[in-house]
Amino acid sequence: MIKCKDCEIRIDYNLQFPERIFCTECWGKRMNNVIPFHPPKQELILLYEVVDEGGNAEWGGNSERDALAWIATSPTAVRILVSGWTTDDDDAYLVGQPLDITEIVREASR
Repeated sequence: MIKCKDCEIRIDYNLQFPERIFCTECWGKRMNNVIPFHPPKQELILLYEVVDEGGNAEWGGNSERDALAWIATSPTAVRILVSGWTTDDDDAYLVGQPLDITEIVREASR
């Protein structure tokens, strides 16, 4: 048995994790200070936008079928963007950046 590095409580030393020479309570406090690399997963509202060559939106909505139909029939639409939003309310905010899925759609359509 050894003593915890922070509070001096006697603990069993685990050879499998030699860096963990803290009691459970002190180890938990240290881990609470760690900033997670990935944010917690949340349900997102996906919105699609069909844009022209200049990046101007021609169509927008939450239906992937309508987005595909629009780009297939529009003479000026060139890209489909998809973005994730926290909600579909007025106070929604964008999570990440919009993704250009045009090439994925084209390859899947072959």
